[in-house]
Amino acid sequence: MIVGIDIRHLSARQSGGIAGYTVHLIDYLSKTFPDTTFKLFSTGKSSPVAEKILKDRKNFVLKHINLPNRFLDPSFRFLKAPLIDRLMGGIDVFLSPHFLSTALSASCPRILIIHDLSFVRFPELFSWQDKLWHGLMDPKAQTQKADRIITVSMATKKDLMNIWKTPENKIKVVHSGIDQFFMDRAAQEGEREEIKTKYKLPGRFILALSVIEPRKNYVNLIKAFEILKNSDPKSSSNLSLVIAGPLTHRASDTVAAAKRSPYRREIIFTDFIDENDKPLVYDLAEIFVYPSLFEGFGFPPLEAMARGIPTIVSNRSSLPEIVGEAALSVDPYNISALADTMGRLLKDENARNFLKQKGISKAKEYDWNIAVGQIHSILEQEVDLKRNKIFAS
Repeated sequence: MIVGIDIRHLSARQSGGIAGYTVHLIDYLSKTFPDTTFKLFSTGKSSPVAEKILKDRKNFVLKHINLPNRFLDPSFRFLKAPLIDRLMGGIDVFLSPHFLSTALSASCPRILIIHDLSFVRFPELFSWQDKLWHGLMDPKAQTQKADRIITVSMATKKDLMNIWKTPENKIKVVHSGIDQFFMDRAAQEGEREEIKTKYKLPGRFILALSVIEPRKNYVNLIKAFEILKNSDPKSSSNLSLVIAGPLTHRASDTVAAAKRSPYRREIIFTDFIDENDKPLVYDLAEIFVYPSLFEGFGFPPLEAMARGIPTIVSNRSSLPEIVGEAALSVDPYNISALADTMGRLLKDENARNFLKQKGISKAKEYDWNIAVGQIHSILEQEVDLKRNKIFAS
């Protein structure tokens, strides 16, 4: 089987959850299915991420089209040309980890992965540029045209069915995996101190880590941190809040809230965290907090849990489904409840130890080998269905 995989989104300036998902997806597909040929489709500027993925991989081929996406996207959408499968020299099935405009031959099935419908549920959290881009990509139409849809959570499947009336039998839920790297990464002698110095981390802190954008609800987290500091100044006197993640234009509200805070000196932004450093940054935190308003899956809480860090998440969208009883959940709009939950967890060593063991155990359930096995099986099924239809006609 020859599988085409769309990696155009990996050339974007800002990496995020979908980019990370894609990198792990193709890494594990390559290792797990060495007899399958994978052709990676990219356009525009060359992607250093793609070049890294291809290194020492015998079953991967890069098909790069050196044309800007601003020309190709309208052509794919409105002219239905050029046909991507033909540009790639022939493939059996096309896997799209993101809903980018795509034109394929009728004989080539497309499997579309939908991570979430946050842009539909919370349009007010997106800029006009984001809304324009979503309009141009028209993800609803793409879900209608796709042969099969994979969602990363039951929550996203329900949204597709309820909001866009997508037939249930067209959707397959495949939970993402946590990279074994997060389980195995050990600190060398003195390395944790080096990490503290590198990112200017304090001695004692609450950690939040993700791409910083309005949906992550960090403004409310900052307000909850202020309540915590005010309500118990003695035990929280040396406590800081670390918000780790890329500082882009979407982080402006969060940064402004921190600057207004009376505790602004104890609110630390690290900006981008290197992947190799992430496990050790988690290790240094007392607790991890993820008060996101909406998530299709949510990698950071599972990464923190995999490192044994007691975790608090919001009780919205997919997060309760993903963490189960291995993390505490709270209403992300209830700032006082968030502050109270953080304060109680910081004081309760027994609760932290309980969540540590539960979290490590829960994180092990999310295995990339299982996920790619399920996805590969879906790809094979769609290839067989398409071939049978062609043969029958």
